[in-house]
Amino acid sequence: LPRSAVAVGTAAALLAPVPAPGAGSDDRGDGVFLVPPNPAMHDEHAADEERHALRSRAAARDEDIRTL
Repeated sequence: LPRSAVAVGTAAALLAPVPAPGAGSDDRGDGVFLVPPNPAMHDEHAADEERHALRSRAAARDEDIRTL
C-alpha cells in the first residue's frame, strides 16, 4: 500500500468520530468513501501502463464521438 493517504472533507467531518456501522447513506452503510489502492499509485511501470490504457480508451472514445 502507499505510504500516505489524502483525507478529503470539511474540517468538521475530518475531526468527527468514525461513524458507526450502518449509520451512513452509501451502499456499504458506513458513511466512509474509500478509493481502493491502485498499483499505479506506487509502481512506475504500472503507472506507465495505466497511462497508455487511458490514452487508448480516450482515443477510442474520441473516434466514437467523431463517427456520431
